[in-house]
Amino acid sequence: MKKILSSIFIISISLLFSIVIFIFHSGCKEEKTKLPSHVKNIVTVKDNAKPVVPELKITFSKERIKRMYILSELTEKYGADGMKQILAINRLDNRHIVIGDSLCIPDTLPANFLLFSPFPKRLSILDSVPKILILSYPVQAFGAYEYGKLVRWGPTSMGKRKTPTPEGLYFTNWKAKETISTVNEEWILPWAFNIDNFNGISIHEFDLPGYPASHSCARLLEADAEWFYNWADQWIVSKDGERIVAYGTPVIIYGKYNYHSPAPWKLLAENPDADNINTDQLIPVIKKDLSTIIRRKIQRDSLLIALKTGSPYSSVKNN
Repeated sequence: MKKILSSIFIISISLLFSIVIFIFHSGCKEEKTKLPSHVKNIVTVKDNAKPVVPELKITFSKERIKRMYILSELTEKYGADGMKQILAINRLDNRHIVIGDSLCIPDTLPANFLLFSPFPKRLSILDSVPKILILSYPVQAFGAYEYGKLVRWGPTSMGKRKTPTPEGLYFTNWKAKETISTVNEEWILPWAFNIDNFNGISIHEFDLPGYPASHSCARLLEADAEWFYNWADQWIVSKDGERIVAYGTPVIIYGKYNYHSPAPWKLLAENPDADNINTDQLIPVIKKDLSTIIRRKIQRDSLLIALKTGSPYSSVKNN
């Protein structure tokens, strides 16, 4: 009898202990998912899903250039890389800071300079285009895309009012690490990439004073010009040099510069989106020339295949 009572007691204790463990475990599990009442705007995601990261919103302030040697002072404050970003945002190189002018300075200087781009980060209309450079006259900037993804942007100084850079579709031709300007023999143009062989229009390194100032060319900062020199493709010509048998990288120049209003990048402190390029306006500009871009891409691909198999240039159709 004692053995039976002892067994019943042990079983009862075991059951009670299991119930306590279950309640405690359930309570802990509930505590893990319960949020304090003061915590709001929490984004929940499924297992293995990446959390949604909000896009960084950058604001700007204006700093008036009051003293000489302001560049060294600003460089000490923001660092060399930060100062390069600030000057690029203001479409300037370090030789063209003017006393009395103001710089728009961002509240943060992220490592990824693409966050300051006025160009859309993605253009699906260009998904089938390996490389293209787009130059916006209104915001004096370039955007380089690979299969529709923005890979680089930077400031430019295009043609001044008397010698504007003509709008339209171009293709990169020949290039030179250094060449002499056809306008003035004293002007040495580093990292030059020609886009119009008849009118002498090219993309190269030269002064960026913060406004359109060139003689129809597109000026870039040194780092951008060297990058473009190595990134874009040259044309391919026939053996006698008389015919283009494959075009280089497409380049689109579009828009008009408003000389009667403040430059868009000078308004960033009042409106952080002042120099943003409207995607809906940009797509028709691209669409107008897209068939030509695609056709010449196919021609270039066909030529490269032909060259690998030993076919002569004359077998490649040129339009």
